[in-house]
Amino acid sequence: MKCYNVKKIVFALVIATGYSFSQAKAQGLVQFIKEKLSIGLKVEAVSSNFILSNMSGVKSDMNIGGAFGPSLKLDISKHFAIQEDILFTYKSSKLKQNGISGDLQFFGTEIPFYALVQWKTINKDRFYIGLGPYAALGFSAKDKINGADINLYNNDSGNVESIWNRMEIGAGALIGYEFSCGLQVNASYKIGMTNVLKTNIGNAKMRTNTASIGWGYCF
Repeated sequence: MKCYNVKKIVFALVIATGYSFSQAKAQGLVQFIKEKLSIGLKVEAVSSNFILSNMSGVKSDMNIGGAFGPSLKLDISKHFAIQEDILFTYKSSKLKQNGISGDLQFFGTEIPFYALVQWKTINKDRFYIGLGPYAALGFSAKDKINGADINLYNNDSGNVESIWNRMEIGAGALIGYEFSCGLQVNASYKIGMTNVLKTNIGNAKMRTNTASIGWGYCF
């Protein structure tokens, strides 16, 4: 009986020790995030078009748009960080086919994740470059042709199915410079990996192609 009680005490001590250790680790992780996490705001000028495949006679030209939203960055070490942007994006591009020109307009959100490599300069500014995936969700998309608006997510012209996919994934690259005061300038390039066309006729494919120049501030 006494041996049984000793076992219970030892077991309780092991559980308590493990719990205390896990609590300390959790508190240490929270403290690390508090010290290394920075929040910023970004505004971007965007130029976009589409990379077309199996669409003979169709041409996509770049047009101007914009994006803005918050940015979160976690400094893992002196030279490595992880950054997430949450951008509300407006894109537009020209699509020409058989002499008819349409204006494609898109509004949605993009969430890129970048693995950053960064270096501090002698005046305590910071230079960084990064690569990573992104995911996008479309809120609205339309094609303006001869004054008529075609809803690409819910085509009103007799077709109950949407023409475009709302969800998209791709890859992006980022390069930027952060001044010691927190002001940032950066440029990015994103390319879609998925076909935005939901109605796939003759294996036709449209993938997004976006370049941007941005300004931001890190708090």
